[in-house]
Amino acid sequence: MNKRLCILFMSAVSACVDMMGAVHAGESTEFCRELDKFDENPRESRWVELRWIGEVSENANPARLECLHSQDLVSTDFCDWLTSHSSFEFEGVTPREILECRGYVFPSRRAWTNWSAEISIKSTPNYVENLIIDQSIRVKSYAYIKLSIDVF
Repeated sequence: MNKRLCILFMSAVSACVDMMGAVHAGESTEFCRELDKFDENPRESRWVELRWIGEVSENANPARLECLHSQDLVSTDFCDWLTSHSSFEFEGVTPREILECRGYVFPSRRAWTNWSAEISIKSTPNYVENLIIDQSIRVKSYAYIKLSIDVF
């Protein structure tokens, strides 16, 4: 009987920890507010691509974040913000934050590796917001995410 109670207690604690670590849809974080600025009233298509280049332990190719973007001011501003607010060591955090801002719920923070996906994360009658995640660096020398808004 004690073993059964212990298992129930551990399950309850685990569920509480998972709930505390999740961001719920509609929660306004700094990340979500910046993302909302990026996709607010787009009149033309725009995109940002955040790249994780190099390795922390490499001297020849030092670790750095690089952000490419379309030629509009909103994308430029979001790229600058992303570069200074993303972790090089924990590259899975940024795509998770994007998805959590759009209502996706994940279990408590755990390491995700070699993550590859293409997801339409928001759709309106005027545009669709897509997220491409490619953190498997087997083909090229960097991992990246690309967030794009395609206006109809």
